[in-house]
Formats: sequence, C-alpha cells, structure tokens
Amino acid sequence: MATTPSPNRPWPQFLRPLLWWLLLVLVLFGYRQHQKWLALTRLEFSLTLNGQPVRVAPQLDGQPVSLDQNISLGSHTFSFSHPKTTTFHTNFFAWYGRHDLGEIKLQRGQGTLNIKANPPATTITITGPDFSQTLNDSAGTTLIVPSDQYEIHAEFPHWSQSQNVTVFDQMAGVCAFNPEFGALHLTCNRDGATYVLQNAGGQNVTSGTLPATESNLPTGLYQTTVTYHQRQMKQSVFVATGVTIEVPLEFVLGAVRLETEPSGADVRDEDGRYLGQTPLKVTDLSPPSAQFNLSLNGYDPVTVTAAVAGDRTIPCHTNLASLAYIGNLRSARQEMAAGNYGGALAALEQSLNARPGDPDALNLQTQAKGRQLVQDSKYLARQGQYIEADKKLQSALEFLPKDTEAKSLLAEYQPHEAGQLLQLKEQQTHAVFDSSCQKTPIGNLFEAHEYLTGKKSPDDFKEELIRLYAEESPKAKVKLNQMPQPGIYEILFEQSSSNPLVFARREMLVVIGKGKNDQTLVLFKNFEYQRRTTGNTINFVIGGSFEDNWVPLHSSRIQMTPAFEEQIRVGYRMMMRKVMKVVGESFDGN
Repeated sequence: MATTPSPNRPWPQFLRPLLWWLLLVLVLFGYRQHQKWLALTRLEFSLTLNGQPVRVAPQLDGQPVSLDQNISLGSHTFSFSHPKTTTFHTNFFAWYGRHDLGEIKLQRGQGTLNIKANPPATTITITGPDFSQTLNDSAGTTLIVPSDQYEIHAEFPHWSQSQNVTVFDQMAGVCAFNPEFGALHLTCNRDGATYVLQNAGGQNVTSGTLPATESNLPTGLYQTTVTYHQRQMKQSVFVATGVTIEVPLEFVLGAVRLETEPSGADVRDEDGRYLGQTPLKVTDLSPPSAQFNLSLNGYDPVTVTAAVAGDRTIPCHTNLASLAYIGNLRSARQEMAAGNYGGALAALEQSLNARPGDPDALNLQTQAKGRQLVQDSKYLARQGQYIEADKKLQSALEFLPKDTEAKSLLAEYQPHEAGQLLQLKEQQTHAVFDSSCQKTPIGNLFEAHEYLTGKKSPDDFKEELIRLYAEESPKAKVKLNQMPQPGIYEILFEQSSSNPLVFARREMLVVIGKGKNDQTLVLFKNFEYQRRTTGNTINFVIGGSFEDNWVPLHSSRIQMTPAFEEQIRVGYRMMMRKVMKVVGESFDGN
C-alpha cells in the first residue's frame, strides 16, 4: 500500500542540512580570518642605551623575543636584563594587530665589586669595557663600578691567577684569591754555590746564590739544582702551606795530594784539563774516587785512580815507569814466552834497576825464577840426578806454590830418589876411599880391592873387623879410625914388629860404606914396605941405632924380587881372610 506524505510535517524540515552547511562555512571563514589577523599580531619595540641601540634580546613571558615577532593574544610580561643596564619590566594585553611598545630607554646600571687577596698580591689588575684599575701590594678592595663583566688578574711573586666576574645592577660581584703558599730556606756548605728552583712542570721559578730564602711559593713539589765548581746536585722538596722548609744542601768533597817519583809530572783530569805538576793538591773532588792522567818526558804515561773521602786530603803516590823499564819489561815477557828464563831474569834485573820495587817486575821475576828452576830440574832428571832435580822443584814451589807442572814432576821424580841415593852412597864410599888413597904419597902404587856383602851393616862390619885384627894373629894396631861422612868409616891398620931385625911392614887402608842394592861395600888396599938400614949390627949391639928407611914394594921404588911379590900376595890373602871371616865365610883363594 502506497504511503503519502503527511500533510501535517513542518515545511522547514527539509532546510536543516542547508542550515548545518551554512554554519560550517561560517565557522571555517571565522577560523580563517582569525589566522589571518593573528599573523598580523606582532610586537614592536626598540631598546637604546645612551642613544645607542642594544642588540641583546629581551624576554617575553620568560622566553627570548625579537623585534616584529608574532605574539599570542592575551596578557604578556615584557622584561629586559643586561649586565650594563638597569632591569626593565612591563605588562600589556595584546589583541589582533601590531602592538608597539615604542622606544625603551635603558639606564646604565651600577654594582659593587668586592676583591680579596690573602696573602696580599703584588698587583691586582681590574679590566672591564668601561672601567679598569691596578692595585699594588694589595689585599683587596671594594669598588662601585658600572655593571658589566670584568677580568680580575692577581699577580704574586711565583704565582698568578685570573677570574671573570659579572657585576649586575644593584648587586655585588665577589672575587677572592686565596692561594696556598709556603717557603724554602736553601743553604749550602760551599760558599759561592748557585741554585735554580723548578716547579713540578719543569719551569724555572727562581734562581740565585746560596744561602737564599724563597717565600710565597705555591704548595707543591719542586726540584732544586745546585751548582758548585761544575758539579751539580739535584734535590726534590715539597712545599707545605704556611711552613718554611729548611733545605740544607751539602757537597761531600775531598782532596787528593798527587806525588810521583820522579816529581814534575803533568797532571790532567779525565776530561783532559791541565791541573798542574806533581806534587799537586787537587781539591773539590767527589767521592769515592777520581782519575788523573800523569805524563813526564822520558817516562811512560800513566792513569791513576785516587781514593776520595769527604773533607779529607788523601795522598796518592805512584812511581813513573821509565821507557827503559818498559822496554826491559817487554823483553822479559818475550823471553818468558820463548822459554829463555835466564834472559828474562837478566831483563828483569835491568827493569828493577830502573824502577826498584816495581810489583809487576817483581811478580814476573818470581815467575821466571820458578820456571827456571823447573827447567833445570828437567835437565837434571834427564841426567839421572833426581835428588838434585827434586831440590830444584821444591825451590820452584817456593816461588810458584800453585804450579801444577812442578807438582806433577815432583811426584814423578821422587820414586827415583831411593835408587839414586843408593848410587850416591856407593859413589860417596868410593870418593872417601879415593881421597884416603890420595892422602898417602904411595896410595896409587898398590892395587885396590873391594868386597860386597849383605850380611853385615857398615857399623857391625867395622866393629867386627877391628876385633879380629886386635885378637887374632897376626895382630894389627889401629892407627886411624874415623867417619869422614855419615855411615862411611875409614880405618888404617898397621902390622909391624919392634924387632929391628924384621925388615917387613904392612899397612891396611879399609873404607866401609854402602854399595849396590844397599849392601855393605868394603874397599881396601895393602901398603907393603921393606926397611933399608944403614950402619951395621955391631953398632946396634954396642949401643948404636938403625936409621929406618921404609921403602914401598913397587917397581918404581925398589928392585922387585919373588920374595917381595910373595909378600904382597900374602898381605892380600890375609886381608881377604879377615874380611870374609867377619861375615862368617872362608877365603880359599890365592
């Protein structure tokens, strides 16, 4: 069923959308106009100080604002603050359009500047755009100054500082200098010493001659360098606030008295500087030692190191070596190297004549003497003379107590000494016998005999032989019984008759000692005589005397006969029987 419009609906109802649309257009138009007029709402002003524009932005509602800047509608606070001017402040209401505050004439501000310096500064310099002033030896001041920014610089003897202070209008700017200072009292035990004081950064603070007192030193670490006669000493010291630190600096120096034999030598230090001639006292030397170069024409240059002790003078003596000494010493060393120890000793004697008591020459002489003795011992050993060789080695060890070759040779030669000693004893026995024979003018006219036995010692053999000749027939008397050398006996027996009618006489020379293999060696000779007489028997009977004239039985002295030859043989057999009987043996020879 179709519906028909109600004849009772109001007629403007169809106009409602149109009205809503029209309202929206009006709102948009109004907002657009608001924006347009708001863009034209600007703040205008000008700031001047003494007729000159001020180019510092003021504040609008606490925020910086610039000329011809858009502002919002409503109440605002406009202010301006600057160190150089008084403060400006105003309130206003802004509506659409430009809001011109006009020219704002600012006034120059003033404030108080309070400066303090403890301790007083040498100078205080105040520097500002429109005000400056310098204060000398000042502990500070209070000044009325134009409000502005200021630089205050305080200068102290060894320290300075700058501070920036802003003085506002009707306000006080404060600047305080409170450095921490101490002092040093520098002293030295040497007059004329100079010093340089440096801070921790290595910068020179001050310098001068000691003693000195340096005050107003900033607290901290310092280093002082003291110089005295080209010698330097460095010492670190900490400066404490309000305290004077004592810094005693001491150069520990001594002196040396240089003496040479001969004197007159030029003296130079280790850097080559000429100091003078000996004898010479050199002062201001640093312990523990000092080195000097000594030179004299005709002598070998020498470098000596002298001991140095603080505040003492120590003597230093040296003997200069002549060129002759040096040459002979060099020759001695060459001879030593060649094994010519005799030549070395001769050269060393010349060296010691040129420089008596020289330790180097004496030491080399000791070595040469020792080596010469070792060399001699080798030669003796090659000759079989081990006893003498060992004596040489013993002497060599007195000169060279640690010589390994001498010790080794001594150990090698000593076992040979016993054999040589036995040989030497045999030689000594023969030597005594030969000497005894030579003492008798006829000792060489008769034949020598020897007997070797191991059954009796020389002592026992001698005693038994003497006993046999004394007790058995034919008896003999002992004309000589002596020991010319230890262990060697010399005996002379005589067989003769007191009957003048007996014309035979015999002497037996016996030497008893050691022979081969440590056996007893018996050496003997028989001297046979015949008496030739003058006068006659009648004279003897009536009281006259025979004049004896004993003649040895030898062809050179007498006409030999068979009877004389037999007398010699009988004497030998009798002697051999006695000798062999001593050891319990019998003689069956002719």
